[in-house]
This record gives sequence, C-alpha cells and structure tokens, in this order.
Amino acid sequence: MASVAGYKGTATWNSNLVANVVSIEHGLNMEEIDVSANGAIYKQFLAGQYDSTVSLELHADVTDTAVDGLYADSLTGTARTLLIKFDGTTGNQVTGSAIITSLSTSAAQGGAVDLSVTFRYVGAIVFTTS
Repeated sequence: MASVAGYKGTATWNSNLVANVVSIEHGLNMEEIDVSANGAIYKQFLAGQYDSTVSLELHADVTDTAVDGLYADSLTGTARTLLIKFDGTTGNQVTGSAIITSLSTSAAQGGAVDLSVTFRYVGAIVFTTS
C-alpha cells in the first residue's frame, strides 16, 4: 500500500462535509473473551465484540452547516452517518452510523476557535481500502 498525505483526510457528518479538519483518529477495538481452563498454563481467548471510535480536531467555522449539525446532535444523541476518508478519495475510508460522545470548543487569544469531537459508531462499520 502506498503512503498518503494526512492533510487530504475528510469527514462527512449527516451528508455534510466538515470544513477545516486538522486531524482524524480512528480506533477499532475488539473485546477478548478469556476461555482459559482452570489450572491451564497458557490462557486461551475467543474474539469478542467490536467497538469503534473516531476523534476529529478542526478549526471551527461557525457558518458551516456540518458544524451546526455537530453542536445540535451532540445535545440530542442523534445517530447520523459518519464517513471518514483518510486520503480524501474513495479508498481508505470508514463509514457507519455514529453518535457524538464528546464535543469541546476552545479559543486562545490570537488563535483559531478549535473544536474537538469524539464519535462512537453504534453498529456495524464498513472499512474500504483502494
């Protein structure tokens, strides 16, 4: 697989492209189920359920429809479609229904208004590579 530049990554929330994304982090975790026999020297595990999160950092554009939607949906817990494209194209992307679990805004004197958003996918996700 060829390397790609991180600056090309995009995020789409409820079909609206989120402007000014600075960083994207996706985590996919699988539970481990311990099925070791009592007294066994080596542990044995089964694959458990998956859980997936996304963290976005962006310079907030208060006129952006997607940013308005992020604020509104963070207050209601509404699940929406979240599409992450790591290279900005059709390859290397994750999509599924997600809820916002955390949203924080920061503003430093002389700096941009920044927004940090954490999402949790609430069902199956689709991961596509090119």
